[in-house]
Amino acid sequence: MLVSFVIPVYNGAATVTQCLLSFTGEDLTGVEVILVDDASEDGTPEMASPLLP
Repeated sequence: MLVSFVIPVYNGAATVTQCLLSFTGEDLTGVEVILVDDASEDGTPEMASPLLP
């Protein structure tokens, strides 16, 4: 079974790294994380992209 986590974010550069690291610290299989950015202007995509495949 696949479980999807959809995370909407806007200008969340201060918190997006910790949010995504909380998933990598777990021993989960069959999980996908979808980050939906709404045109952030604070560098959120640049902070998140190294943590997402």
